[in-house]
Amino acid sequence: MKIKVSLAAIPAIALAIGAFAAPASAASNTATVNVAVTAAVQATIGVGYSSGSNIACNVGASITGMVSCTTTATVSGTFRSTKNDTGGTSVSLTGATITGTGGGTIAPSAFQMTCTGGTTGSPSFGGTPGTLATNAPLSASAVNCQSWTGLIISAYSLNLALALDSAQVAADTYPVTGFTATATAN
Repeated sequence: MKIKVSLAAIPAIALAIGAFAAPASAASNTATVNVAVTAAVQATIGVGYSSGSNIACNVGASITGMVSCTTTATVSGTFRSTKNDTGGTSVSLTGATITGTGGGTIAPSAFQMTCTGGTTGSPSFGGTPGTLATNAPLSASAVNCQSWTGLIISAYSLNLALALDSAQVAADTYPVTGFTATATAN
């Protein structure tokens, strides 16, 4: 059997063989793709007072027992916890020793905190609320007013009321002192 190849077919065959034998090369170009990710701040906190600029605690003539302070503070803000939140989300208050001009002192533990409120609006992720503080003694360490576990992306508003143990208050002139309110999201 004889194979006949026409002269017209030779260039097409050579081109096909050349394409299989040629080194692989391709054109390429790169560009930078800019990505901006926005995730709200983990926790923000604001403090608004329902009356005046200070929580007023006047023990008056009382020498024993808890005396309720006459004004409260509203602590509010927003949270965004991490997806795998294991540390919890909370709003806490840290007390400080108050020293009077005559040297008298009031320890943070002389104060008790009671909180009401919680998350506000219709949050997509409201977390699981823990117990609100009720007559919780303050300390120089953070004491939770409210805490949550699980995912939380929400606004909150807490009403913070204090009471003072009059037995721990020596007669003196005490300056206005700030306690620290902290919002934490993990």
